[in-house]
Amino acid sequence: VGPTKVPTLFIWGDADDTVGRAAAEGTREFIAADYQFVPLPGVGHYAADQVPEQVQQSINRARAQGRGPARAPSRAARPSAAHS
Repeated sequence: VGPTKVPTLFIWGDADDTVGRAAAEGTREFIAADYQFVPLPGVGHYAADQVPEQVQQSINRARAQGRGPARAPSRAARPSAAHS
C-alpha cells in the first residue's frame, strides 16, 4: 500500500491517550498530498465529540485555504454498489 494521495487534515487532541504525539505527527510521512496537522490543546481521542465547534472551525479554515473538497459529492454523483 502506497502513501495517501488525497489532501489530509489531521485534527488531533493533545490529551489523546490512544494516539501519542509522535505517532500523530509521524502520519505526515504517509501522505503524498497537501497535509495539515492541527493539534487541539486539552482535547482527547474523540475531538469531534468533545469540541465539535473547534473541529468544525478547523475544517472551515482548511476549506477556506483551498484544502480538500469544497463540499461532499451529492448522492447522485456517487457510484451505486447495487444495480437492479
